Amino acid sequence: GSCSVMMRTYKSAVNCLDADWCGLRAVSGGDDGDLRLWDLARGELLNRFAGHTDSVNCVSAVWASARVVSGGDDGALLLWDLESGELLRTLAAPSFEPLDPHHGYIETAIHAMALGFSEGRVVTGSRDHAIRVWDLCTGALVREL
Repeated sequence: GSCSVMMRTYKSAVNCLDADWCGLRAVSGGDDGDLRLWDLARGELLNRFAGHTDSVNCVSAVWASARVVSGGDDGALLLWDLESGELLRTLAAPSFEPLDPHHGYIETAIHAMALGFSEGRVVTGSRDHAIRVWDLCTGALVREL
C-alpha cells in the first residue's frame, strides 16, 4: 500500500514504536532521548516526554491504562503517564557509570523489554548480558538472570 501520513519531526533516528490501532495513536522513542505521542490519523504530535539522558531503545504502552514504559542507552527504565506526560516512576535510574573503555557504551544500557502490566512486571535485556525482572509498583529489581 501507499503511505497515508508521514510525520517528520525527528532530527535523529527513531529507534522504537508501539501503536494503538484502535485509538490511532503511537508512542515512539529515538536517539534524542525523548518519547513522543502521536495522533496517527492526523499526523500530529500530541505530547513529548523528556527524561532519558541518552537514546531511547524500547517502549511498551498499555493504552487502556494510559501507561508507557521506556528503556534506553542511559540504563534508565521509566514509567510514564501517556495522557499527562508525567514521569510516574524510575525503575532503573540513569547510569552515570563510566563508559566501557573498549566499546564506548554504558554496560547497563537497556536494549530489549517485555511488559506484563497486569502482572506488574517488566523484563529488560541489557548490554551487560543480563536479563532483569522489575516490579512496576515498587520499582524494585525482583531478579537478575
